[in-house]
Amino acid sequence: MLFLCKAVGEGAYLETPQFYYPGYVAKDLTGTYYPVTRSEHNNRIRVELPDDFDGVIEVFYREPVIYRICEVISLLSVLILIFGKRFKAYGVNKWNWQYRE
Repeated sequence: MLFLCKAVGEGAYLETPQFYYPGYVAKDLTGTYYPVTRSEHNNRIRVELPDDFDGVIEVFYREPVIYRICEVISLLSVLILIFGKRFKAYGVNKWNWQYRE
């Protein structure tokens, strides 16, 4: 989500209408990242803004690397199940991968 912000003075922050989960990132259009914390009100996302900030902030969710690793493991498991059944149907021995007569 993009937010147009104008901070007046110090201690300004942006509070978004999204629930906070670890992994949210906030940056402006120049690529500068800003700290994202949990709001005190209703567990919302809060982005701390620098003094006299005037610009656009983008808040988005970036999945942790462990999510991608788990997806690869799941895909490999499905492939092993599919091809394991196929080899069994053709009579391939699962221990030495030789054709059974």
